[in-house]
Amino acid sequence: MQRGLKQLGDGRAVYQSGVLPQASYLFKHALVQDAAYQSLLKSRRQQLHQQIASALAEQFPDTVATQPE
Repeated sequence: MQRGLKQLGDGRAVYQSGVLPQASYLFKHALVQDAAYQSLLKSRRQQLHQQIASALAEQFPDTVATQPE
């Protein structure tokens, strides 16, 4: 994943904020983000959403309890 993020950063499609392992990434333009999102199969998007939700629930249980959305 880091290799792919580096390639996106080198191509200036995303910007890195902070340093690894706490870095975050932002797409340069919302249309690029939309295109990347839409290029995923629906089943893969659902899988990724589930992984993200599980990680958030595991790492931030208090937030999940007070802000489930």
